[in-house]
Parts: sequence; structure tokens; C-alpha cells
Amino acid sequence: MPLSDFRMLERLPGTSHPAVFEVTFSCTCGSHHAGLVTHDALDVAPVGVGVGGKFRAGEWPWSFFCFLEGRPQPITPSALSVIAPGERLLGVAARCPVCSATSVNLVTREHLDIPFWNDAWVGVVDHVFGHDALRTIEEFRAELESSRFDERRLDLER
Repeated sequence: MPLSDFRMLERLPGTSHPAVFEVTFSCTCGSHHAGLVTHDALDVAPVGVGVGGKFRAGEWPWSFFCFLEGRPQPITPSALSVIAPGERLLGVAARCPVCSATSVNLVTREHLDIPFWNDAWVGVVDHVFGHDALRTIEEFRAELESSRFDERRLDLER
């Protein structure tokens, strides 16, 4: 499954060897589904064997522009947290492996799906998101869907 089909990735607490991630992905049926994937399946398997020369030459299969640091950083897919498809580009939130800040880049599908592919142009959202930004979004969604939110809204309309 290509990385561009993923929608959310979250490392699960508990095991560390191997680390386990919950992945929400977009399915050809039109729905989103959840699955579990290990660190090796997520970060190591997509690169394959025989790429040691590229690593020794300083090339990295995936890169991401960290807004806080103002420069690209090498990452692995486990650094991704949200992937939002657009008409031409994907909005990708990733945590920087150096400073742990979460930045959002706009990239092509190839940038995610093909290791060692680098887009000639990468859009960068000029904002650093907190480490709990995803939790805040999920809490906000839950609040929007709750009857409690409706009650509060009705109170405001009076």
C-alpha cells in the first residue's frame, strides 16, 4: 500500500521492539480503515535491500522541510502523522527527528510513495504545530459531533 493512501499514523504506547503504529488508510471501497503496522514494515521494508550505497552517499529515502529549523530533514514514514489528499498535492504533517516540531508540507504523491524521490518544489505551511495538535483536532471533532456541543450552541442562540 502506498504511503499516500495513509491518512493518520500514531505510534501506540507499550511495545518498543518492535514499535507498533496504528495507521488509518484510504481504501478503494471509498472508506477509511485502521490497521496495525510494525516499525520494520513501515520504515525499513519500503526501502528494500541494496541501498546502502545511497545512505553512505548521504541520500535519504524521504525528506521533509522543518519550518522551525528552516531546512529539510531526513525522515522515515514513522515521522508522519497526518496525510491529507488535495487535488494535485498532499498535505503532510510530520514530526522533525531533530527538534520534534510538527510541520506541514505540500508534496506530490511520488514524494511519499517513491523512496529517494525529491520534489523540485515543496510547499511549507508557515506554522509550527504543537506535539498534541492531532489530539486537539480529534477532541474538537468529537466535540462537534457530541450532543453537548449542540446544547452549548443552543444556549448561545438564546
